[in-house]
Amino acid sequence: MNMTALTNRARIQAVIVSSDEQTIQQLADLLRQELPQASLSVFENAPAALGFLQLHTCHILFLDVRSGGASAAQFQSACPQCNLIFLADSNRYALLAFDLHASGYLTVPLTRSALSRELADLRHPVPRVVLHVQCRGPFEVFLLNGQPVQFRRSKSKELFAYLIFRRGSSCTAREMAAALFGDAPYDQKTCRYLQRISSTLMADLRRVGAAEVISKHYNYMAVRMELLDCDWDAPLTGSARGTPGIMEPYPWAGPDG
Repeated sequence: MNMTALTNRARIQAVIVSSDEQTIQQLADLLRQELPQASLSVFENAPAALGFLQLHTCHILFLDVRSGGASAAQFQSACPQCNLIFLADSNRYALLAFDLHASGYLTVPLTRSALSRELADLRHPVPRVVLHVQCRGPFEVFLLNGQPVQFRRSKSKELFAYLIFRRGSSCTAREMAAALFGDAPYDQKTCRYLQRISSTLMADLRRVGAAEVISKHYNYMAVRMELLDCDWDAPLTGSARGTPGIMEPYPWAGPDG
């Protein structure tokens, strides 16, 4: 993958795990030059970073192994499709990187040319983003050209919002029914209605060439978060009273998402 193709991907999610402040600052500065549109999260310890990866998409993970490479296998297991790039002060951990099929290896002090080479040769291609999703405030979905996606049923749109709210985890038919219909009994009538809603959702997404964002099986559905550019983690601005909530006006999202 060349750098032009990489920078054309929307909102690349990058994570830095390091306890060295100078390395963090240097790498963050270089990433801003190479990938100005990337979203960057920084963690000083492995447990916090691993917890983050359970809930969020990560395309590129920079792991500082100078204090020991024991956690590298944990990260590779927790995020097998992300591009793991080692940060080290020598080639001491090169064999470990090879054994774990890491995407790259950088030694400090870091240089832009070295970083650029690693970014241009990622092991796992960064998925192309299919849709832009507005989660802050009123829930809306847009094509890459900015055109809003039209949903023929309001409940189909709400179902899509709920799947995104679940951050890619599998949702059973019963869970989806509870979110969309509240305390209504989960009976054959409800199941048939839910099937019509989900079928309409798939048809709406198929019409705009975005059906691939949904993974649909017999009794559950999930959204492929890596194909969506969401503002979920965008920093809030303004006063606390004036900041928008998550996925208004859906009650299952709660007052704070």
